[in-house]
Amino acid sequence: MDEIEEVKSGKEIEDIIFEKKRIQQLMNSSKWNQLDIYLKKLNIKYGAETFIYNCSNPIMPQSIPENAQNCIKFLESLLEEKTLDAASKSKDSYR
Repeated sequence: MDEIEEVKSGKEIEDIIFEKKRIQQLMNSSKWNQLDIYLKKLNIKYGAETFIYNCSNPIMPQSIPENAQNCIKFLESLLEEKTLDAASKSKDSYR
């Protein structure tokens, strides 16, 4: 993995962690309108990924808090994928 890819991968991981924390902050402070807007922005940002993730979700969220919990689970899944991908690429660059 070259330096540019490492920086990009690190930034993506940081963004996902920040987004998850932001959702939790908005939920804890009961700022439902702001949370709803933020979730919609994330849905646009991760359009293809959210579509694929939601296809595997048997029950779609019916409220903003349910949607937020679903989004947190999605971000955790995405974070795991990005972290494993970065680790794999980093490992391959040492060979």
